[in-house]
Amino acid sequence: MANPVLSPSDQQDIQQRITDLQEEIVNNVQAIANTEVQIAEEEAKEQINYNLWEYYQSIAHPYDIELKYLSGEYVESPVMNSDVIDRGNLEGRLYDPSQEEPDVVRIDEFDNANAAIIGSAYYEQYFATFYDFYLNLLVNGLATNVAIPETTVTVLDSRAHSPGETDVIYVNSDENLSANQEVIFNGGGQQFVAKLLDVSPIEFCGNPEIIDEGICDVTGGVWNGDYCTRPQAPNQEICELLSYSWISTVKLDVEYITECSVPLPAGSTLLGEFPGFSNSERASRTSGDFQLLMDYLLDNVDTAMANHISALAYQLSAYNVNLDPNKNIAVLGQITAAQSFYGGYSPFDVTDSGISAFNSFHNTRVSQVTARIAEIKGLVQPFYDKRYDWTVARAGVNGSLVLPKLLRDNNVETAAQNVRLQKKIDDYQSEL
Repeated sequence: MANPVLSPSDQQDIQQRITDLQEEIVNNVQAIANTEVQIAEEEAKEQINYNLWEYYQSIAHPYDIELKYLSGEYVESPVMNSDVIDRGNLEGRLYDPSQEEPDVVRIDEFDNANAAIIGSAYYEQYFATFYDFYLNLLVNGLATNVAIPETTVTVLDSRAHSPGETDVIYVNSDENLSANQEVIFNGGGQQFVAKLLDVSPIEFCGNPEIIDEGICDVTGGVWNGDYCTRPQAPNQEICELLSYSWISTVKLDVEYITECSVPLPAGSTLLGEFPGFSNSERASRTSGDFQLLMDYLLDNVDTAMANHISALAYQLSAYNVNLDPNKNIAVLGQITAAQSFYGGYSPFDVTDSGISAFNSFHNTRVSQVTARIAEIKGLVQPFYDKRYDWTVARAGVNGSLVLPKLLRDNNVETAAQNVRLQKKIDDYQSEL
């Protein structure tokens, strides 16, 4: 079917529309070309920003690792390059787009606010107090060195305990026992030190042969956590009528100073006299009455020394990869000197002369560690700030990492628009 005859004015109007569309296509083509130039510039800028980000990362992160093995404080999940590339990992922490002017939100990691403690195995400040405690116990023994008549454990919670944990132990006598006293429990193939927090002689109606709460309930008793009791029996006569026993015992609230590695059995003994190990005992690592305790203490100081040496190796590695041009060169000598000295204490020399030499060097090293921690904390903040700034420069809404993709997406849309414009031109031309 032939097109209708158009008036000259209609033809002129259609031709003007075609001309306008062609100009728009030309402008779009030029805009795409200009954007490609901008993309190239942004990609070059991204390389610069990335290099600077890596530079500050290569300073801040090693300082943080070094601090981790000095004080136990560290950034648990530092922002890495993968986080910058995957901006979802930074969502809500970099920009707040709801603000009229995007508000830069601080990332916790850059302010070292997300500090954590890595545990007691690998940082140097821990070892200072660790050595003090164990060496003092080896040499000087219990803080309260008092003779205790034969005293045995009657009932306690049957489980192992770590240092610092508390529990209740029942014994048959309170003679020469008092709060804040240190004692040694001996039984179950182990010896461990505990502090008496409270000593309380008590009497009650109970059945020490019933050690299960369920059986206690069936017999009409009340389980108090350690004993099956009959609280309704106020005296021995009524208690025995109920086929229970009138129990006189001593309740000890204790804090474990050294480890109770296996459940302590009833019948274990309680010892209050321990003056420490003699120099000859420590030299031979043998003791007649307290060999189990000696083995435990020596194993702990030997293990601590091995972990201490590992902490130094981690510090040295972090120091060596740190690209800070102004890093303290004296620290390198301090770490290597510590490695050399402590390496000679594996196993630990716990003789009088060995401990004296150790304390002389170790006290100096403790001062060095304290000074280094303060130095790093003063140094690292500016580098975290710089790394943050360059993260914003890369990962922000207009960052050099993000903007090229946004510009490319825009060019794709502009090219698609030109296809649509050309289709309109073709349709108009078919009407002429």
